[in-house]
Parts: sequence; C-alpha cells; structure tokens
Amino acid sequence: MPEERFDIFHLEDDSEKIPFWERAAKEAGLSYSNTPCLNGLIGALEKKTEAGIWILDWRFPEEKGGQILELGNQAYELILARHPEAKIAFHSKSEAAIDAARKYGAPYLGELLPDEALTEIRRMLGK
Repeated sequence: MPEERFDIFHLEDDSEKIPFWERAAKEAGLSYSNTPCLNGLIGALEKKTEAGIWILDWRFPEEKGGQILELGNQAYELILARHPEAKIAFHSKSEAAIDAARKYGAPYLGELLPDEALTEIRRMLGK
C-alpha cells in the first residue's frame, strides 16, 4: 500500500517554477508533489510513493543544491523499476529529453507553461 499518492509527482530543480506548478495543479483539482533532485526521487520511491503521472525535467542535481547533470534516463529507469506501468512524461527543452521521449514512447511536454501542461496532464490522467 502506498505511503503517499499524488496525481502528479514532479522532478524539477528550478525553485522559481514550482509555485506556478503548484497553483496550476491546485486549480486543476490535482494533487501535486515535487522534489528537486535524484536523491529526493529515490527517497520517495523507497517510501512507496505513487503518482498518476511522473513529470521529469531532464537536467537536475543528484543532491539538492548540487551540480546540474543530465540524469533524466536514470530517473526514468528508477521509476519504472518500482512502477512498471507508470505514466512518465518529460518537461524540458533539452534535445536529450526529446530523444528520450521518442525512445521510450513517453509524452513530451516541451517547455509548456504549467497551465498549458496541466491541460495535457489532465487528459493523460483521464480527468
């Protein structure tokens, strides 16, 4: 049984973007959680956190406040190892994220503003 369940779990290290995502999710009637680093994702997965959709930035630090690295593939694989049927989407302007979305057949939200992205996310969640 999950310790926590969210409609959206977001891996995003840009703290200036988070309030916009939180507001857009709340206005859309969706629960939202965020972590800024790979270790935060690992901790959430170890706590058996579940999400209707996992949104991944492509570049983020391993530890909070650490060096920004391209860890999107690693995050994607960690989520699928714990949740093989997970819905995962990429939200990044990185060419590597575009390539990964194609490779994995995952939705690519580009650099949509949170309000725009939430419209697509609600559709993906069937809400």
